[in-house]
Amino acid sequence: LDEQGFRETSTVLQQLRGDIKVRKGKLEVPRYRGLIVNHALSEMSDVETTDKFNTMVHDLTHPNDFKVSLPKGLNASLREYQVTGFKWLKMLSHYQFGGVLADDMGLGKTIQTITYLLSEKEEGKLTSPSLIVAPASLLYNWQIEIEKFAPSLKVAVVIGSKLEREEIVEAHKDVDILVTSYATLRQDFDIYNEQTFHSLILDEAQMIKNAATKTFQTIETLKADHYFALSGTPIENKLEELWSLFRILMPGFFPPLRRFKQLPTESIAMMIQPFVLRREKKQVLKDLPDKIETDLYSHLTEEQKTVYVAHLRQMQKSLVGMSKKELNQNRISILAGLTRLRQICCHPKLFIEDYEGDSGKLIQALDIIQTAKSNGRRILLFSQFTGMLDILEEELAKKEISTFYLRGSTPISKRQEMVDRFNRGDKDVFLISLKAGGTGLNLTGADTVILYDLWWNPAVEDQATGRAHRMGQKKKVEVWRLISEGTVEEKMNRLQTEKKELFQQVLNSEDVKELSKMTIEDIQDILDVGL
Repeated sequence: LDEQGFRETSTVLQQLRGDIKVRKGKLEVPRYRGLIVNHALSEMSDVETTDKFNTMVHDLTHPNDFKVSLPKGLNASLREYQVTGFKWLKMLSHYQFGGVLADDMGLGKTIQTITYLLSEKEEGKLTSPSLIVAPASLLYNWQIEIEKFAPSLKVAVVIGSKLEREEIVEAHKDVDILVTSYATLRQDFDIYNEQTFHSLILDEAQMIKNAATKTFQTIETLKADHYFALSGTPIENKLEELWSLFRILMPGFFPPLRRFKQLPTESIAMMIQPFVLRREKKQVLKDLPDKIETDLYSHLTEEQKTVYVAHLRQMQKSLVGMSKKELNQNRISILAGLTRLRQICCHPKLFIEDYEGDSGKLIQALDIIQTAKSNGRRILLFSQFTGMLDILEEELAKKEISTFYLRGSTPISKRQEMVDRFNRGDKDVFLISLKAGGTGLNLTGADTVILYDLWWNPAVEDQATGRAHRMGQKKKVEVWRLISEGTVEEKMNRLQTEKKELFQQVLNSEDVKELSKMTIEDIQDILDVGL
């Protein structure tokens, strides 16, 4: 038992504990543990591995070497990194693995996926339809891109009433790709119950980060031969979101949630390395113009300050002396109070109907827009508060500055029409609700982005700026983040910087530190409340 061979074998078995099955005198582990097996065996002496195993390990670590040709029917010229992304999808598909294509916003996750599906068809592997699930705003975008870049792929968008959707699916038995939304999928699980898809593609897959939702549970029942997720932000707030994704992509890949939470982040980073492909703009788009981000601070007006201080003191008074348990129990009302303070920073008129004063931030925003317009620049302005966008629309009209306004209620067809017109040079400012327009829009006609109010999550802000700073952009993009000085916004800005580490640590960095997320201590810090 003291011999080196026994100690080495014991160490390997410890690393693979929980994955090993014994069958007919052999130890078996899932294929997706290939890299961990390889890492463990590399520390042992006198171990032989088969050519098949060595090839798989090489493919997982060097997907750009995977032997596959681009499909002949592709009407597009792919960049080098996009060819690698296509090969990576083909390689994972070959080994029956799932994965997350986590490229930065605007790097062409859609075209890489279309290339993969077209290749599968040309190789005769697309014997059943593939299902693409996307936010409702992106359904027609998928249809347009597929018809443009891969006209030989037959695509049908599943929309309309429940009866109409059933008829579309029934009438398109020979279709290559069905495209549906997360919202309608929740109601349509019975339509797809008996089907097995070639590939299940989850676009903007952060939409299913919560395993407790009905949408997630519906998707979990779908059957497919291959599973892929597309998301520039597969981790928005916490690692459990990654756990949820892989529960669909490769069931059993991660241990049960309780054990997963105990895993060192270094272990998680090593496990997902072959199955998450992440490239950033600065790495692969050398010809993409710079993005310059600037934090602009404004002062509250006197009337605004009076309202702000009154609400802040009221919140502080209600929280002083609360235990951590009580703070957690009141978390929702505390966050609602924080939202109210942020609304005051934007404009007190958002909830005080008879407020007659001004807003320091509004004055600043109007100045920036007028200066930008006089310099021939074109502007996207994001806010999470539609009431604020209403105020801005009214104020800009007074100054004869023309606007488009994208709300959550804007019909899909009208969205695309507005985007096309803006990119052609129509109107000066595009006002966009952050939730309605944070994904799927290509607005390279803009070269200035104003984030009127800070979002809890910096990844969502990055998605918004990615609407303009993406492939096709020829100009330098300026991003202005508006912050009210001496308020919760200033402290949130600091917290955002810390939260950005979460994404970097697991997906991009080898130097993994302790992950951060918004805690009760953060809330106390933002509000200057001690225990």
